[in-house]
Amino acid sequence: MTLYLYGSDAVIFARSGKFLPAFSKVPACIPAEHVPELPKEGLSFLNEQFGIANPVHVCVMTKRCRRNSHQLACHCHGSSLTKSGYLPIGNGLYCAAPELAVAQFAAQLSRYDMPRTNIVLILALTITELASTYFLDETSRDGFTEREQVLSIQKLNRLLEESKRFPGKGALQVALSMAHEGSRSPAETLLVLFASAPKEYGGHGIPGLDMNGSVKTIRSAGPHTRHPDIRNEQHKVILEYNGSYHEGQRANDDDNRRNELIAKGYTVLVINKDKLFNANALEIDLDTMAALTFSSTAKPIGYETARSTLRALTFEFNNTRARENTRKLIPAEFKPVWFYKP
Repeated sequence: MTLYLYGSDAVIFARSGKFLPAFSKVPACIPAEHVPELPKEGLSFLNEQFGIANPVHVCVMTKRCRRNSHQLACHCHGSSLTKSGYLPIGNGLYCAAPELAVAQFAAQLSRYDMPRTNIVLILALTITELASTYFLDETSRDGFTEREQVLSIQKLNRLLEESKRFPGKGALQVALSMAHEGSRSPAETLLVLFASAPKEYGGHGIPGLDMNGSVKTIRSAGPHTRHPDIRNEQHKVILEYNGSYHEGQRANDDDNRRNELIAKGYTVLVINKDKLFNANALEIDLDTMAALTFSSTAKPIGYETARSTLRALTFEFNNTRARENTRKLIPAEFKPVWFYKP
């Protein structure tokens, strides 16, 4: 059996803990011309091991190699994205390199009758998560586990520069301008998007943000290095997230960290889980950050609708009404790709 996971399914695999950073250290290959052959037992193991459901999206070199069925959806490799390839992940399985997978995913989304705004937000979330240092993990107390970053925004930019025009490329370029590297948790991923996305996408348009960069501080034991969650270095403003797991000694450490950053001249705004889930409460703090960074706090016509869409596309799916509205916004088969559980 030889299968090359494509687009949305390659993204699902890259988001999982099964995708090891070591995979990216192996030279990528271009698919050999082949007709996909299914094992006798079918493809249920992909769902059991990786959460990939039928039909599995795979890549073939030419149209005559396509074998679409209830188990397979074949996509041609084409000539638009030839500067990146597929990584061997074992047992005859290959997965599109994360940067290529996101570009293919953008092409898939573009074929759906859905607003371009939604496509851009979905891609920005997907890129920021794959460029993070965690993966979602239901077995973990916090809901996520640390790992090395698997996607490089610089490599994705280079892939687009070297690629011909393809469906979804424009939306992907906009999403890249909104995406960030270095997030350490799903909540940080959401917060940076809420803070930095342009207002027409429901964000606050705060520029110049970086994530978990180094700040040299001083404490009683001597010099120390802190890594604030979200920072605007130009205006010395920091946005920190304290989740429900920030208790006991962790809470004391958070206090020390905040005091050290304040002593270095930073204004530190702290967001907890209750604020993250309360759109109006979060709005106040993000308006404060916008004012501190000399960004406009004025909202354009249609902002409330855009903000509702942004939140519906992220985590308000656990609210029944929002979940029903979200089903109207996105194609159901891609739902697992970007839904978070903060």
